Amino acid sequence: MKFLSALRNEAKDKRAWFTIAVFLGLINLYQLHMISDLSGRVNNVLIPFGLVRGHVPVKMTADVNIQNAQYLTTLALSDMSLLTTWTPSTVKFQMARFIARLSPDYQGGQETVLLHQAKRDENKAFSQTFFVNGTSVRGNSVTLSGILERWQKGAPESSASMQWTFTYQWVDGIPYISNVSEKEVKSNA
Repeated sequence: MKFLSALRNEAKDKRAWFTIAVFLGLINLYQLHMISDLSGRVNNVLIPFGLVRGHVPVKMTADVNIQNAQYLTTLALSDMSLLTTWTPSTVKFQMARFIARLSPDYQGGQETVLLHQAKRDENKAFSQTFFVNGTSVRGNSVTLSGILERWQKGAPESSASMQWTFTYQWVDGIPYISNVSEKEVKSNA
């Protein structure tokens, strides 16, 4: 009964609003901490809207290392556009996004090189784009071949047949780039 009596006396006090506000604030902070901690440990599955709307049964699996050639090809095309298609005003942003796609092991050795290259290309007003004309998948590696065209200040500077190979590694269920290799393809003409 002493607790209820103390609570009733506190409510009568002029500072009761302050005590209640502090108490509710602490509860909210605790709940915020618990929600953020829980959100970091929960696996999320993204289901395309077309599957939900079409009422198509979806088979779920716990194996995150399933390799799908079409998925890897689409992922490589997206990564390729980050690496090879930019203008002077977007090159730094594109390289930063590409670096975020690198695996933690591979990122350390490439980050400085890519950012230095992006700054140089921005200063010299280079633009470039890659036109893909062939793809192939072997295991975790995707090879993209095509034409890389480069401009400086709007004037064509070079055009070359190139081939890039992206190798992917799954880290916590997410495919990251673990290696990138490029080579110029010489024509037999």
